[in-house]
Amino acid sequence: YDDNNGSPNDALYIGTDIGVFYRDNTLGDWIPFSNGLPVVEVTDLEINESAGLLRAGTYGRGVWQTPVYDGACAASLSFTAHSPSTPAFHSAGNSITSSAVIAGAGANVKYKAGQRITLTPGFRASASTDAKFLSYIGACISGGVPPGYNRSSLNGLPGYLVK
Repeated sequence: YDDNNGSPNDALYIGTDIGVFYRDNTLGDWIPFSNGLPVVEVTDLEINESAGLLRAGTYGRGVWQTPVYDGACAASLSFTAHSPSTPAFHSAGNSITSSAVIAGAGANVKYKAGQRITLTPGFRASASTDAKFLSYIGACISGGVPPGYNRSSLNGLPGYLVK
């Protein structure tokens, strides 16, 4: 789907069998675009231009929405909580600090920061509830989120740390 609502750099979104991806003419490749969207087959995409929202129709999981890509990157982020069943990807140019509890069926949280990720007292990712957590160091918008969630699928990839 071509975002013509004043989005710079020829913004494009594509729905695939493994989720939504984004690309514009400033990026070298497609990046996963999954904040608040499930990583499942996407059968339809629509942009609500007046609200700045991307809506994705999925096979068997309903319709989901998320703000369109804005290219902005916060220097630092801090979290004390996450929605228990909503997938989330958070990226910061410098650092992320979290004391959140990541638990609940479907909880799937990823952090990517340019310099450091600090997990403070109270942080917990609960495997007993099938929650997933991945954090890694990298530039704010380079590369996107890797599709795998376990150590074996990330083996050999430099800079990835599974917690």
